[in-house]
Amino acid sequence: MKKIAIIGGGASGLMVANYLSRNKVDAKITIFERNKGLGRKVLASGNGKCNFMNYKALPFDYNNYDFIKKIFSNYPVDTILNYFQTLGLMFKFDSEGRMYPISDSSETILNLLTADLKNIEIRLNETVIDLKNKEDKLILNNNEVFDYVVIASGSNASIDLKKTKSTYEYLKNLNLKFKNPLPGLVGFKVKNNIKELSGFRTKAMVNLYMEDNIVKREFGEVIFKDDGISGICVMDLSRYFEKGLEFSIGLNMLQAKTELVESMTLRKKQNPDPNYYLAGAFHPKMIKYLIKQGITDIEKAADLMQNFRLEIEDVYGMEFAQIALGGISVDEIDDKFSLIKYPNIMVSGEVLDIDGKCGGYNLLFAFLSGYIVAKALEEKINEISDM
Repeated sequence: MKKIAIIGGGASGLMVANYLSRNKVDAKITIFERNKGLGRKVLASGNGKCNFMNYKALPFDYNNYDFIKKIFSNYPVDTILNYFQTLGLMFKFDSEGRMYPISDSSETILNLLTADLKNIEIRLNETVIDLKNKEDKLILNNNEVFDYVVIASGSNASIDLKKTKSTYEYLKNLNLKFKNPLPGLVGFKVKNNIKELSGFRTKAMVNLYMEDNIVKREFGEVIFKDDGISGICVMDLSRYFEKGLEFSIGLNMLQAKTELVESMTLRKKQNPDPNYYLAGAFHPKMIKYLIKQGITDIEKAADLMQNFRLEIEDVYGMEFAQIALGGISVDEIDDKFSLIKYPNIMVSGEVLDIDGKCGGYNLLFAFLSGYIVAKALEEKINEISDM
């Protein structure tokens, strides 16, 4: 009986294990998970509701467009939805294409993925520190031999590297082309002093500028912090940030300027105190900010709301990131996610240099790549059995 090691018990690794178990693939399977429980990021997804995929996902929503286009042409987005339906999942979706279990609980997704793993060995709190390929055998931690290994260990996203070792350390002996990971889907630190606005939330059209050129724009809720901004639209823009270049953010928080100016002008005639005449249109935190900045002229205040520019200092650290930008290059794998150098090692999920938008895109890729890896393993093992 062939032995399979799955490094990582997250979304991608669990998809591999679930598929192999449900399809009764003749192999002894072991999951190595460095955390104390399975599916840590699955449980956290969608604020605990698990935004497990996005049915509107298209190749241009990801980096490495050509690779993703080829994958989606062979395995449409519905592949994952159909698979979860076979597990018994009842689901719902919103206008943005985000899909959730009807239970509104991420535990539903985790329970469906783990319910059929009774014959699989699961080792929690066990870190893989070394992986070697020697004479067509794959050796983990210098002592355990496997016929196949699935690298599904995820990334350093949401990990404090001051307290925990990098998830990539065990890959060093494979000598793979690797893009140094950076924080992705994360907020921006800004150079401006915006402490008065901390906690303020507003809908805005958000433009990301490199120098004075718009790189990308998104609409959505912006959340102000002591030293920066966040929110889904901001996190999506963080994928385009490059350290060392001059980037800024422009927020248009005001759609109907003329009406606002007219209304505020009337209020000013009633009472010249800016705390009074600005109160009809602006959030109290914004009023406090405007007054501190000496911007009490109604026209100037309205102009600022239409183009609220913030100079970007950096993105927040990896411990605050939802994903990592970078990882194992897609040049190292074939269409079935096997390493070209080591065909019996397969790679899936966030450990690859694939990243998508916020809103179910990254979990979709994790599940889809895991599904493709599992089918490929099934084919390999069945071919051996038929000999």
